Order: sequence, then C-alpha cells, then structure tokens
Amino acid sequence: MTARRAMLALAAAGGALAGLGWLEIGLAPLLPVAFALAMLGFDRAASRRDAVLFGLVFAATRYAVASHFLLALLRWSPLAIVFYLLAIAYILPFGLLEGLGGWWFERRCGLPRALGLGMLYALGEWLRRLGDLSFP
Repeated sequence: MTARRAMLALAAAGGALAGLGWLEIGLAPLLPVAFALAMLGFDRAASRRDAVLFGLVFAATRYAVASHFLLALLRWSPLAIVFYLLAIAYILPFGLLEGLGGWWFERRCGLPRALGLGMLYALGEWLRRLGDLSFP
C-alpha cells in the first residue's frame, strides 16, 4: 500500500468512526480513537495536495456515515438521495479548511498538524452548528 493510500485509508477510518460517534447509538467513546486515526493519517500527508485529499476524505466519510438518516426519506421521495449528497457536499469546504489549514499552520507557524487540525475542526463545527452557516 502506498503512503497516500494509507493516509486516505486512515482518513476514511477516522471519518467513519467520527460519524458513528455522532450518532445516538452509544458509540461516542469511539471519538478519541477516530481522531487518533485521523491524526495518524494527517501526519502522512507529504504535500499540500495530500493535505487537501486528507481533509476531503475525512469530512466526506464523516458526513456519509452521520447523515445516513436522510436516506430514510427515500420512503417518500427519491429526492432523498439528492439531499444526502448535498449534505455531504456541504461539509467539503470545511474538510478543505481542516486539511489545508492544518498543513498551513505547520508550514507557516511551526505548530503541529494535529493542533491545527483540532483548532480548525472546532472552529468549523462551531460555525456549522451555531454560526451563520448553521442549519435552521
């Protein structure tokens, strides 16, 4: 397995576990494991392109798992698939910010990538849940 594939596999595993941790099925204790996997994967990002790919895969898998409830709307309309894909597409800019921003903090400020990722993840979640971009 190449380094990029290993990085993307860790990003997908971390995102899927984070998505499972958000669901109300008692798997919230998995969140530290999810972020540990994500940070292991993020450390393998060798370039800006890898950092962007990491952020997009981490965010997309997180929302693909956590937004699965939208597929229950298929019972009433096939447009539920469109809403499901839009929910995943909505989070991709946040994933781009997490990946590229963490890489940028390391290059420009000398901060560890994990710290940059954590700060930007918390900021993005605040903005997504409580800020101007929150769902009504």
